[in-house]
Amino acid sequence: MFPGARIYKTIAAVAIALILSKYVLGLSGFYMTVAVVLSMKTDPQKSYEYGKNRVLGTLLGGLLGYLIMMLVKHSPIHEESILMVLINVGCAYLILWFAKLVHMPENGTTMGCVVFFSITLIRFNQPVFDYVSIRVIETLIGVVIATIVNSIDFKKLIK
Repeated sequence: MFPGARIYKTIAAVAIALILSKYVLGLSGFYMTVAVVLSMKTDPQKSYEYGKNRVLGTLLGGLLGYLIMMLVKHSPIHEESILMVLINVGCAYLILWFAKLVHMPENGTTMGCVVFFSITLIRFNQPVFDYVSIRVIETLIGVVIATIVNSIDFKKLIK
C-alpha cells in the first residue's frame, strides 16, 4: 500500500516551508510547518478555507494578546498575578464571543485562543510585537504554501 497524493503534497509543502523559513527568512519554521500540515486538506478549496480561517484566528488572538501585553507592560499588573489569570479568562471569553458574532468557523476560533494564550502565557521572553509578527507571517506563508502545493496534480507526478 503506497502513500496517496496528499501525503506527498504535505511532505513537499513541509520541505518548501522549512527551506524558506530557515534559509531565506532565518526563522525556526515551527509555525509555518504547523500551518502547512494543518492546512493541507483533501482539495485546494478546503485548504484555502481552512487556512483563511486559521489566519483570521491568528490575527484575532495576536491582536488581543498584543494589546493585553502592552497594557501589562505599562501597568502594575504582574504576569504571574491572579489578575492576569482573570484577564486571560476574560479575553478567552471575548475571543469566543466575537468569533461567534462574526460566524468564524471553529478552527479560526480555537486558533485565536491558542495564539492569545501563547502570547500571554509562554512567548519565551521574546518582545510581544516580534512574537506576534513572526507568528502571523509564518502562519500566512504556511497556508499559502499548502494551498499552492495542494493545487498541483500530484497523481500525475507520482505515476
